[in-house]
Amino acid sequence: MKNLKATAFAALAVLIAAASLSGCNNHIGGQSSSSADSSSSSVPFTTEAPTTAQPTTVEATTEAPTKEGPKTEEQNSEHSTESNGEKVLVESEKYYDSYLGITFTMPEWVGKVYARSIKTDNGTYILRFYEKTNSDFGNANDYPGFGMLFEVNTSDREITNADIIYPAGSEIIDGKTVYLCYFKPTDVRFDFSLEDNYRSVYNLQRDYFLSGVVDADRNYVPSPKKFALNLTSE
Repeated sequence: MKNLKATAFAALAVLIAAASLSGCNNHIGGQSSSSADSSSSSVPFTTEAPTTAQPTTVEATTEAPTKEGPKTEEQNSEHSTESNGEKVLVESEKYYDSYLGITFTMPEWVGKVYARSIKTDNGTYILRFYEKTNSDFGNANDYPGFGMLFEVNTSDREITNADIIYPAGSEIIDGKTVYLCYFKPTDVRFDFSLEDNYRSVYNLQRDYFLSGVVDADRNYVPSPKKFALNLTSE
């Protein structure tokens, strides 16, 4: 009888030990599974972080042109006209601004340059040109001034000194004499990866400004200043 009780107690002890050991293994297995999930979930953050920042720049340069307004038939013709605040792609070697009555000849700039005209609240009219790839990059990244080449401004008086703004004669617009100014930016912003694109057209910006021909009915008068950059008249 004593032997039977001893055997029963021994068997019971084995079952209890087995049960407690089995429970411990399940607990450890749960922890290792949890820590495995935790470590694997942290991996994507370290591996994906560099790639999430990079594509935005690439997409920006390709998606920027969609910010343009639709081109009209007139803007696609040989003689483009005012862009009314939108950047218009120069698609022929002649770009005509109807407000200024000036035609610029730009054979090397076809498809590479935007033109944009702006009328300010104080009556000033500004015609600006931008290198396309840098302008696209700038627009997509909230840097609207990227790639600027030069601009033509109107003023109610002639500039009397030259630094980056030069007098460019006068003409009649809406019955009034206005003075034209040539502005060449010196602190130009462009993307370093697109520097060659910018310089290839910037090197010609002065020549293209001087290619401007003013309509005969505007009564263009060249500036007498020594440092003036004058246009020609029909």
